[in-house]
Amino acid sequence: MRLRKEIGQHLLTDRGALRRMAEAARVVPGGFCVEIGPGTGNLTRELLALGARVVAVELDERMAARLERSFFGEPRLSVVRADILKVSLDDLVPEADRPAVATGNLPYYISSPIIFKLLDRSELFSRVAALVQKEVGVRMCAPPGSRDYGMLSVFCQAVAECEELFTVPPEAFNPPPAVDSCAVSLAPLPPGSSGVEDRRVFSLIVRGLFEHRRKTCYNSLRISLLKGVCRELSDSGADAAGLQDGVFSDLKIDGSVRPEHLDVPTIIKVANEFARRLT
Repeated sequence: MRLRKEIGQHLLTDRGALRRMAEAARVVPGGFCVEIGPGTGNLTRELLALGARVVAVELDERMAARLERSFFGEPRLSVVRADILKVSLDDLVPEADRPAVATGNLPYYISSPIIFKLLDRSELFSRVAALVQKEVGVRMCAPPGSRDYGMLSVFCQAVAECEELFTVPPEAFNPPPAVDSCAVSLAPLPPGSSGVEDRRVFSLIVRGLFEHRRKTCYNSLRISLLKGVCRELSDSGADAAGLQDGVFSDLKIDGSVRPEHLDVPTIIKVANEFARRLT
C-alpha cells in the first residue's frame, strides 16, 4: 500500500518505541482509549495488549479497511472513518468512559490543532500521550526563559501539565521523516481550574505578547494593540495605551523583559486584567 506523505503518513514501526508510546498513555485493563491516526494498527496492537478498549479514528479509507481486516473479531476495537479535527469528541467517548485517554502518532502538519482540540475538552480526557515533531514537543513543554518558550508553550501549559518523554529517531518510521520526533504527555487540568477568565482575550494577549518576540513584552504588546493581532481589543473603543499602562502598573509587570521571561500564571493575570477592564 502506497503511503500518502501529503497527509503525514509516517508509520511508527519500531517495537520498542511502540511499546513505550502505549505505556505513556497509561491505559489500564478495560480503560477507554481514543487513538488518532492508527494507520496499519502497530500502536493499536500494543494498546490492546495492555487491555485497553480502543476507538481508532482514521482518515484514510484504505488504512481503516486494513485495520478492520487485521483485527477482525476483536470486540475491544472500533474503527471510526473520520477526520479527527471534524469529528465530535462527545460522540467518540461514551459518557460512562469519561475521562478517557487519547494517544497517537500525529501527522506533523496538524499536530497542534489536534492537541488544542483535545485539551479544550479536559472533561473528556485525563491524559494525552502524543508523538509529534520534536521541535513542536520541545516548544510545548519549554520552561519560561528558554529560547523555545513561546505561544505554543503558554497555550498548552495554561490548560495542562506538559512533559517531554523521549525522542524517536527517523529510522523508527516507514517512510522515515526528515527530522526527529518526540513523545509528549499532557495531563489536562480539571475543568475551570486554569484561571483564565476570558478565553478570547487570553488568546489575543498571548499572541500579542509573542507577535514581536525580539522586542520587550511591553513594546510587543503595545504594537500589537495598535496595529497587530490585538487591534480588535482597542477597536472596542478602549484607549490602548492607557489600558496597557494600567494593567502593567497594577500587576507590577516589568515591561522591559522579553515575553519569553513571563511565566504562564503572570500571562494569565495580564489577560484577566485586560478582560476585566474591557467589560
